[in-house]
Amino acid sequence: MARPRQRRGAAPVLREARLYRAFQVFLLLLPLLLAQHGSCMVTPAGKVVWWGKDVLQHRTYSEHTNGVLEIDNEVVDNVIAIAAGRAQVLGLRSDGTVISCGFGLFGWNEVPAGLSNVVSVSVAGNSCWAIKRDGTVVRWGNSDGDDSHVVAGLSNITAVTWAGYRSYLALRRDGTVLGFRLGENGSTDSSALGSAAQQVRVYGHVLTNVAALTPGNDPLMLKRDGTVWRLQYYPSGEPPPEPAVTATGDRTFLIDFRGEFSKTPYEYTCAEPILIGGRPLSNVIAIVDGGGQPLALKGDGTVVALGTNYHGGPAIPAGLNRVTAIAANEHLNLALKSDGTVAAWGANQFGETLVPAGLTNVVAIAAGGLVSFALTTGPLPSSVYTYPQGRLEEMERKADLVFKGRVTSSRAITNTPFPPWGKPHATNGKMQSLLPTLEALFSAPFGPTNPVPPLTLEALQAGGQLGNLRVGDVHTSAGHALLKFDADQVSTFLKANLHDPGFRISFLCKLAEKGAGPWLTDLAGVMESRRTENQRKAETSGAEPQAHYFEALMALSGNYFHCWNRIYGYLHDLPKEQFVTGKMDRYLDVLENAGTTGSREPVMIYELYRMKGLDERAKRFRAQTEQKLGAYRIGQFYDKVDATFTNASPRPAH
Repeated sequence: MARPRQRRGAAPVLREARLYRAFQVFLLLLPLLLAQHGSCMVTPAGKVVWWGKDVLQHRTYSEHTNGVLEIDNEVVDNVIAIAAGRAQVLGLRSDGTVISCGFGLFGWNEVPAGLSNVVSVSVAGNSCWAIKRDGTVVRWGNSDGDDSHVVAGLSNITAVTWAGYRSYLALRRDGTVLGFRLGENGSTDSSALGSAAQQVRVYGHVLTNVAALTPGNDPLMLKRDGTVWRLQYYPSGEPPPEPAVTATGDRTFLIDFRGEFSKTPYEYTCAEPILIGGRPLSNVIAIVDGGGQPLALKGDGTVVALGTNYHGGPAIPAGLNRVTAIAANEHLNLALKSDGTVAAWGANQFGETLVPAGLTNVVAIAAGGLVSFALTTGPLPSSVYTYPQGRLEEMERKADLVFKGRVTSSRAITNTPFPPWGKPHATNGKMQSLLPTLEALFSAPFGPTNPVPPLTLEALQAGGQLGNLRVGDVHTSAGHALLKFDADQVSTFLKANLHDPGFRISFLCKLAEKGAGPWLTDLAGVMESRRTENQRKAETSGAEPQAHYFEALMALSGNYFHCWNRIYGYLHDLPKEQFVTGKMDRYLDVLENAGTTGSREPVMIYELYRMKGLDERAKRFRAQTEQKLGAYRIGQFYDKVDATFTNASPRPAH
């Protein structure tokens, strides 16, 4: 019997399908290969593109929503792997060294001197981690009560993940897992880990054939057979008691891991398979859990959601396929596709889901909660902002005025109080004569000599960016340069330009350097307007209440942080009598409602209330914040404040 004729064009389609299935099989085997050999595959060196909140280096006051990682004003182009924590990125360079940029929480920017021969990096818990070619582990970030960098007792390690309070899991090349704690029994010496690192067991049996782990008290575990399991300390529905923590010094604690917690992270009471549609999930090649909704990447290139989306926001984009890698952190989710493009979804607070147009050739992704990162080996698209080049650099050479955040004073001195991401620079004499030029550049609709599509001159003057030309507007650069002068040199010009929407708060904070009294009402108005606007954003965002979207928007940073400090400093210096009539209540309310960076601001407010004799207000504030900020154990800081005053403590009744 004659064979059916094959349709024209069917053979190429069949070949493509076979090639794609072979690619799926390769992805399924990839975790096993990495676990066995303990080294990452050779990745072409490239550049790190970010989008979302600008958390990198000198961009403290930036209004940009994307950019490229730069060090000393040079684009970094030799990165082969990236990892991210909250507002932080780690980059592994082709020479085996590591760079760390971002807010630098917990000392994350302080990479150990001489660190080299690194094959992978990660952020887990409150620490940054680097795995060296020989399988040993180095960490930095000191909030875990451990000052040492080299973690003793760990070898042949391929990954480290957080597993609860000061607890961690380390995946070994042979697929077994070690559990350990930092600062065991209050120790700040990581040499104690030699005896504390133990084989992780489930029901008394050594855990084996593990390909990947996610962070958490109940971590997810990807096995080498492609199935996913949930490790737990207790049968479902029976939570154990919380660990009891007792401070024994400024940096040491005694921890009583009561009940089942005394066994973690060494012993788990159960391991339950993840079910989808009543059947065990299988054919999985990667898992992530950033504290929002856990995700699994399957060998067919699709992404599956596991459990509840705690942070609200959109679900996995419909039709998402041909995915080769996934990343997640809090509300932010990323997927890298086989064509080198990136998909992003989640609550879009700072533009972290707005992937720059034209971004391709991406080989790695990382989610930083507030910001997204991608490692690209291709050319930077015009939509990605890079720091101004050309005309501004020529002006810098001629005028000796650095627009890139280097000059902190107009005096002929070496700038010593400089931010940690920079370095001191000496100015060559006074620059008072430059002020008329800067004022003219700030005021004039000044742009490049070539046509200005598609931005209008009005938009340019208001602070818009010529993104497609990859240059910055002179108005914004001149404004930031004016802020580098002493307040008394530029006060007249700043007062005349307080109407500028892009610089109003910056100019107010600068003017308040010489005394916040004349500007107190304006500073308070700025903070109140910010809160009102953030409330509106949160109410119209569609995010669930448990997403804490409003709290995220109210995180105190940048100019609002300086504004808060100006108001606080003014009130701190007032005599007690000024608070008796209640005329300062508006400004006290502003301090309370402005958001925080953590426990710093609440403790300062509480101290202010005790100092000014506002004990009833102190009692109410303490009760509210102890309930809201319990994770910071803020009560112990309030107790220290009370100890400095002779009158009775306003501790609220419980």
